[in-house]
Amino acid sequence: MDRRLLAPALRDRLKRLPPPHDAHYGVVPLPPTQEPIAIGTAEPDHRRAVEALGRANALAAQHPFHFLLSRVLVRQEAVASSEIEGTHSTLDALLEVEETDDEDATDAEKQVRDYAVALEAALRDVESSGYDAFTIHTIEQLHQSLMRGDSSFESRHGPPGRFRRKQVRIGGRDFGSSIFNPPPYADVLQCMTDHIAYLRSEGMQHMHQSIIAQMAVAHSHFEAVHPFPDGNGRVGRLLLPLMLRAAGHTPLYLAPYISAFKTDYYEALKASQQRLDHQPLIAHLSRAMISTVEDAEMAVRRLDDLRLEWVRRKKFRQKSAAQRMLAELAWHPVVTTRTVERLLNASPAAARTALNQLAEVGILTERTGKLRYRVFQAREVLEIYNNPSGPTEE
Repeated sequence: MDRRLLAPALRDRLKRLPPPHDAHYGVVPLPPTQEPIAIGTAEPDHRRAVEALGRANALAAQHPFHFLLSRVLVRQEAVASSEIEGTHSTLDALLEVEETDDEDATDAEKQVRDYAVALEAALRDVESSGYDAFTIHTIEQLHQSLMRGDSSFESRHGPPGRFRRKQVRIGGRDFGSSIFNPPPYADVLQCMTDHIAYLRSEGMQHMHQSIIAQMAVAHSHFEAVHPFPDGNGRVGRLLLPLMLRAAGHTPLYLAPYISAFKTDYYEALKASQQRLDHQPLIAHLSRAMISTVEDAEMAVRRLDDLRLEWVRRKKFRQKSAAQRMLAELAWHPVVTTRTVERLLNASPAAARTALNQLAEVGILTERTGKLRYRVFQAREVLEIYNNPSGPTEE
């Protein structure tokens, strides 16, 4: 790590690393600032993001189980955030693993599933407890939930959900060439205590900083501390929608945008961590929020149009299982007989009939080719989630 790139306030926070890395220094991050932050060049993006967040809040208020809060969006976040760390899956594969409890699922698919389940559970906790949901134990539990699907994690690092007991670096071949050296592990607990106080809004940051600025400060600080031996990026990005929800906003899932612009993301994070310049990260998160809300608005319109088209495609018997499933497919675009039984409280026979009727008119497509344990996809819905703005014209 080149200490000459660090802001003077951070050079004062350098601390010698424990052996065998004691020829190098790590940075003990300053506690997240509660003071006003100059938005500077990020101001145009920041202003548009505040407006977009207002539109998202209004949209979600009109529809309690709206697209923005959808289980599918949570899972899309899981796919994208995991992909940033090199764990690859797809939305279709993740939904199928969840519906079928597939024992043959890959480690990657299990890790992405665990991310989605952890985020969903954490959102429920924040929904009920607000800022009080943020504790050291919460962060440890999130990490444990996220990494339990990684079959090699424990052999490499010990049980997940524990703060690291080894030194880590960010980037580079070694500690001398790294982009940033997080603090010695002995300092992690105090750094995370500072972090939790900020997440709980115990200071004056809610008076001096917008929620977007708070997200930038918190995310930069978490990644600078790097409290776990692995999985820090996923935990840090998972905290972003939780911060929005705790502040009373509808959660936005920013990982798809971050994944699409990874280079910009890492450069913004580096500026924040090395120079305490939060403007690039505020701008990046602002653009992520703008893009996410615009995609959501477009997808909502396309889903509404699709439902109308389905009704025109075939007139199902009033209150039949097939008709009632039309309202569920936006949230459950991959289904089995058991899914229909559970969602509609329907008999196995009624569920099978509904699936067959929906498949006959192309609303569902059976993808296994089996007579039993069949899996159906609403491919038109999945296409909207995967490409919210619609197919690109040649």
